[in-house]
Parts: sequence; structure tokens; C-alpha cells
Amino acid sequence: MAAKIFMSDGTSEIRVLDGETFQEKRRLKVHDGATPVDQLNELEFVDGQIFANVWLTNRMPRSPADW
Repeated sequence: MAAKIFMSDGTSEIRVLDGETFQEKRRLKVHDGATPVDQLNELEFVDGQIFANVWLTNRMPRSPADW
């Protein structure tokens, strides 16, 4: 199974890159209900979930990595 790289650019989308070629494979949209959550920062992958810090807040969205 090829490694994946999860990358944030500060928007409400997390990019999923191929771990060998660095090509973008897809984007995960992060939202709270219908509202996009932007300013995502400091991604962590723990037990199959992606955790993100929202810049300059105490918010920490999480989601399954298999969206």
C-alpha cells in the first residue's frame, strides 16, 4: 500500500498526495455542518483520523481519513 501525504494550505481543503510521486490524488473538504472550516493548520494522523488545528483558535476538527 502506497503512503499518502496529507497537506494543508490554510484553506478548508486538505490535499491528499501520493507518497512516492507527490501528485495530488484528491482533496478532502472540511466543514462544520454546511460551513467550510478554513485556516487549517498542523495536521496530525492518529488512529485513522485526521486532526487539524484551526489557526489562532482552540478549535480542532477531526475526520475519518477514508472520506
